Amino acid sequence: MTNRIFWIAANTVVELVRDRVMQGLAFVGVFLILCGRLIAEMSVVERARMITDVGAGAVFLTGVLAVLFAGTNLLDREIRERSALCILSKPVSRSAWLAGKVLGLAAVLCVLIMALTAFLVFFLWAETGIVAWKLFAGGVFLYLMLLIVMGYSVLFSTITSQFMALFFGFLVVIIGHMVDDLKIYWASKAAGAQIVTKLFYFVLPDLKLFSAWRVTGEHSIIAPVEALWLVLYCIAFLLITLVLASVILERKEFE
Repeated sequence: MTNRIFWIAANTVVELVRDRVMQGLAFVGVFLILCGRLIAEMSVVERARMITDVGAGAVFLTGVLAVLFAGTNLLDREIRERSALCILSKPVSRSAWLAGKVLGLAAVLCVLIMALTAFLVFFLWAETGIVAWKLFAGGVFLYLMLLIVMGYSVLFSTITSQFMALFFGFLVVIIGHMVDDLKIYWASKAAGAQIVTKLFYFVLPDLKLFSAWRVTGEHSIIAPVEALWLVLYCIAFLLITLVLASVILERKEFE
């Protein structure tokens, strides 16, 4: 079973590397990082800080778009093109197929984020002479956040269309960065507002915990214990969403 999951993951990596959307997003990420130089020239803010801010934003945006587009299309395309039926006709369970696809996407995301982060570090050094190794820590935390978003994207893709899964994925990213602020509405007199905000608060992850600037900003530091807790937090949400996706996929009828 492990070998089958590995080969499915390897095949997924090859498919994603060849995918024009992923290739385009990688080039867009590099282009946006390079735009940091132009923006820094027009800004009154410190040059190094501006390049870092723009570059980190570029890596974040590229990663989010990549995980949403790839995550929502990960299963849907093969089901739609019926290639999944060929794989599942062999002694491969749907859960193993899902695990292989997810591992493949996770590997591609890791390479994408780390490659863009490395390019940002190199570009910052070339422009300012500053070697900001701590940006790699920010890249790791961003990757953990993207794994959570990936879990939700895959889950949504098993219960709805690709377009709606993409829409719900964007909502997870947006609301996930405002989860802690939802407590403000708990004091609302409107019962509906209280129910909805509490539902979002307990169901959605707090993605702001993985903000890169907690470890890359000035005078910022994160304790090893907290870093470990964030890793466990990521694993918990990822496992929950993927287990739910697996259960739904096992009962789903392919047309």
